[in-house]
Amino acid sequence: MRINGRESLACDTKVDSLPAKPAKPAQPIKVESLANQRPVADLATDMVDFYARFEAAGLPLVRNAEVASGSEPPDGMKAFGRFENCIECGLCLSACPIARTNHDYIGPAALAAAARIVEEPRGRELGPVLALAAEPDSVWRCHAALECSVVCPSAVEPALALLTLRRHIAANRARRLFSRKS
Repeated sequence: MRINGRESLACDTKVDSLPAKPAKPAQPIKVESLANQRPVADLATDMVDFYARFEAAGLPLVRNAEVASGSEPPDGMKAFGRFENCIECGLCLSACPIARTNHDYIGPAALAAAARIVEEPRGRELGPVLALAAEPDSVWRCHAALECSVVCPSAVEPALALLTLRRHIAANRARRLFSRKS
């Protein structure tokens, strides 16, 4: 939800943790539904579009808790990324200034999931993921406001994952151009 204009988990937000305005100590608390998603009723939003973005990226999320204890990251991957801990709350999409003005933007959570595929392909073909990420309403649409990472309750750092994905796309383009010239 949005509490006093800021994305927060309603189940985890303590009233006494909300900043009080010195001039008005008895200020009412304003609670709103998430932005950039279709409202269903009262404060509820339809999360179907949010989850469809993950499917477009080709990845259901896997959390660190689902990884076997003591398991090693696959070859070519330094460590398991924190974005695996995404709780699919939609706060990042709600806070995203690009999603406010462009409903076709795939969004930070789905792009973090796409970055995970690129970092840990597990036999998947990377071409479709990189093509999706390179589309006009994908990684290049982001203006790096970092609001998605600021509001993430699980320290997923979707903005960092998105910027890493940009690097992979640029490197992939450079490899293709270089191979054509050879």
